[in-house]
Amino acid sequence: MIPQPEPWLRGPIEDVDPLRAPILYAFQQAREDLAHWTEILTDDQIWFRPAGLAPIGFQLRHIAGSVDRLMTYVEGGQLNEVQLAALKTESEACGTRDELLAAINQSFQNAERIVRALDPATVQPSGGSGPHANIQPVLAFNYIIALQGIFPSRS
Repeated sequence: MIPQPEPWLRGPIEDVDPLRAPILYAFQQAREDLAHWTEILTDDQIWFRPAGLAPIGFQLRHIAGSVDRLMTYVEGGQLNEVQLAALKTESEACGTRDELLAAINQSFQNAERIVRALDPATVQPSGGSGPHANIQPVLAFNYIIALQGIFPSRS
C-alpha cells in the first residue's frame, strides 16, 4: 500500500487562504499521525506509565485540552470553569484509544471552525523582515549573579 502524502501535499484547502491553511494542515497531520502511531496500542498500554512518566493517554487528553484552551485565547476569551476542571484531570486514566482520538478530533474540528472564521489580516506577516537583536540574555544573567550571588555550576 502506497502511503498517502502529507496533508499539505494534497493540494490547497478550498476557501482557505495560504496563510491560514498551514494551521488546518497541521491539525489534519496530527489527527492522522496520532491515529497511525496509536493503532497497535491496547488501552492498558495507552495508560501505562513507563518509569513513572506521563502515559500516552495523558498526552492525548492534553492535546485535545490544549487546543481547546488555545482557541479560547485566540477568540479573546478566558478559560471557563469546565476548561479549568478538565485541565486538572488530564492525567487521570480515563478513556479508550477511540474515545481519546474522538476528543482530539472534536477539539480539532472546533479549532478548524475558529481558524476558518479568522480575519485573514490577523495572520499576515509583520515586522517587515527587518533585522532584530537576537542575543542571549547575558546582561540579565550577570545582573542576577551580581544581585543574588548565584553562580551557574561549571559541572
